[in-house]
Amino acid sequence: MPIILAGKAEPVAEKAISDMKPELDVVHFTFINDARREIPMLTRGEIPSPRNPHGSDDWSTRPKAIVYAAVYRDRDIDMYRKLTTEAAGTDANNLIPWLRVDTSIPAPPVGPELVKALTLRAKNMLKKLDEEGKLVLGGAVDYYY
Repeated sequence: MPIILAGKAEPVAEKAISDMKPELDVVHFTFINDARREIPMLTRGEIPSPRNPHGSDDWSTRPKAIVYAAVYRDRDIDMYRKLTTEAAGTDANNLIPWLRVDTSIPAPPVGPELVKALTLRAKNMLKKLDEEGKLVLGGAVDYYY
C-alpha cells in the first residue's frame, strides 16, 4: 500500500521506511522543514519537486494516506489542514486521509523504540482502515493511530 510519511530527521526516515516494509510502500518522506510547502500538494496527489532520496518515489499509484510522526503537533497539522483545504478549493473532495499520532496511548521515549512502536501502530491502523474501506479520497479526514 503506497503512503507518504512525514517526519523530522534522516535517521528516523530510514528506520521508519524500513520498518514499514513489506506491507507499506513509503513513496515519499517529507521532512518537517518542507512540510508547509509539500503537504498541501502531496494531499492533492501532486508529485514534489525537487524529490528527495527517501522513499520509493513510485508515483504509479496514488498514495492512500499521509502518516505523521510524533514530532508533528496538533497545531502544526491543523495549519497544514487549513493550507491544504485552501489550496484544494473546489477539489477538496480529492484529498487523501491523514493519520496522526494518538498521544493518549502510552509510547516509549524518543529513540529507536518509539519509531518501532509508532510504525507498528500506523501499520495496524492503515490495515484496519483499508479493510473498512476508509482509505479513499474524501476531503479533510483525520484518523489517529
